[in-house]
Amino acid sequence: MDLDAWREPLPTIIPDDELKFVLIPPEIESAAILQLCLELNKYQYVCDANSVIQSALMVTMGGLHPGVLMYDHLVKGRPKGSPLIEFGTLGVSFYRELNNRFERPRVTAAASIEVANKTVLVIDDLGDTGGTLKYVEQSLLESGAHQILNMVLYLKPKAKRLCSVDFFFGEVAQETWIITPREQVETLIQRVP
Repeated sequence: MDLDAWREPLPTIIPDDELKFVLIPPEIESAAILQLCLELNKYQYVCDANSVIQSALMVTMGGLHPGVLMYDHLVKGRPKGSPLIEFGTLGVSFYRELNNRFERPRVTAAASIEVANKTVLVIDDLGDTGGTLKYVEQSLLESGAHQILNMVLYLKPKAKRLCSVDFFFGEVAQETWIITPREQVETLIQRVP
């Protein structure tokens, strides 16, 4: 498996579809998450005491699968003596369905863990336009969080310009639709005639 090739994957073009697609195999997502967890562990050791990540929020739906994989590495498999991170969820939706967005994000469930005075890692699958990440960051800071760090598997140019993404595995062109293992059926139902 050439993991580096997946940092800028080449999309597949489907006739009569304005989007290009990249299907991420489960083993690539798992390997990418491991790489991100290694980066996060390094961060935890080199950052100042005020910036140590204490909480992680998985943004539903996209951040759930990456977040669960991260939980295994960062909580159950964390290096001895490294800080414990509390995991929770935050329901935010920017899409009605594939490539059909709401005008602005909608909160579908409040943060399930306390964030006040903490450094919080926000976990999502993709930084598309950056709207969700920016919205979540502002909401959490207004709720009293000390600092927000963002982590996504893949990042697109609009998101990169709009908000700070501290940890990401790869980058894709704006018109590319990433199909993660969690949304393969959803994409087929909505996109394939």
